Amino acid sequence: MQRINGFQSAIAAMSAFEIRPGNTVTLTHLVDLTGVERVRARRSAAGFVKPSYTAFVAKAAALALQAHPMANRRLAASPWPWGGPRLQIFETIDV
Repeated sequence: MQRINGFQSAIAAMSAFEIRPGNTVTLTHLVDLTGVERVRARRSAAGFVKPSYTAFVAKAAALALQAHPMANRRLAASPWPWGGPRLQIFETIDV
C-alpha cells in the first residue's frame, strides 16, 4: 500500500461520502448481446454447457480492469491508529 497525497486524500474523502448507502447511484445502459447469444447457442448446439450471462459480465469486468489498471484499487484504512487512509493498488485481476 502507498501513502496518499493531499489530492488523493480529498478524493478519498469524497469517495467515502459518495459510497454511503444513502448516496448510491444506479446506472443503466442498453447493451447488444447478439454476440453473447451467438456464443451461447453455438456451445449448446455442440453439446457443451452454455456460459452464463454472469460469466460474460465477469470477463468484461476483468478486461476493463486490465485496460484501466488505476480502477483496480481501493481505499483502505491504515492498520495503525496514527496512519491515514491508504490506496491499495492490486497488481492482479481477481474477478
